[in-house]
Amino acid sequence: FLGLNAGYDNTTGRYNTFLGKGAGYSSQTSNYNIFVGFEAGKNDSTGHSNVFLGSLSGVDNQGSGNTFIGRESGNKNTSGYRNMFLGYRAGKVNTVGNYNVFIGSEAGSLNTTGQFNVLIGNNSGLKNNGTNNTFLGHASGRANTSGENNTYIGMHSGYKNVSGSENTFLGMQSGYNNNTGSDNTYLGRIAGYNNIGGSKNTIIGKSAGYNSSSSNNVFVGYEAGYSETDSNRLHIANTNNKTLIYGKFDTDQVAIGTTDNYIPTGFTLAVGGKMIAEEVKVRLRTNW
Repeated sequence: FLGLNAGYDNTTGRYNTFLGKGAGYSSQTSNYNIFVGFEAGKNDSTGHSNVFLGSLSGVDNQGSGNTFIGRESGNKNTSGYRNMFLGYRAGKVNTVGNYNVFIGSEAGSLNTTGQFNVLIGNNSGLKNNGTNNTFLGHASGRANTSGENNTYIGMHSGYKNVSGSENTFLGMQSGYNNNTGSDNTYLGRIAGYNNIGGSKNTIIGKSAGYNSSSSNNVFVGYEAGYSETDSNRLHIANTNNKTLIYGKFDTDQVAIGTTDNYIPTGFTLAVGGKMIAEEVKVRLRTNW
């Protein structure tokens, strides 16, 4: 014990290293801990096998098997165990969350009960209390509170998501405004940027589905479905002003090369232009 009041109340605890003023101050029966920094692990009394490095890190900890590195990292942790928090205020208010990895300044800073999360990047998952999330990138999943089973990769990806679950956002600012939507896959920079509550979308390509706020869509290509607002739509395109292949999943209709995505009522296929084929057969469905 090295430092004023370091290990002050230690009674039967063994194999501990306390370095810094007030480090391990109330430690009584805890064992195998390393607390380094001003008041690091100050109120820990029963936690075991912890490593706290940084001023005010793990101050209220009673959990075991934690590694907190950085000023105020894991500051409020009580019974949470087997967590790794690395960075200024990383996991600061975590209380009972377990098996989390938070890396970056204020990563998972407001997490209290979330478990099995991996948050990497400054402010990533700042407000997270969900479970089984993976956020990688500066401020990725920053507003996530109760969303679960999400994967956000890229700066500001899933930035405003609150409760949406089962989403995969890959690309800078992909799914940026998603708030409650679930079961979405956004791949590409600012893909699905303004979709707030839409669900079950598959959007692939830079700026694809940028203004879409609907559900059950498939957009593939650069700026595909950029301004689409309806649900159950298909866009395959490489520009925001013309779709090569357009479809309606709800009515089982497809258009090819139509400039306005128009499909006349009663027809399954519409082609905007000439067709050529080596052979065409027409038969009633019952004779197929």
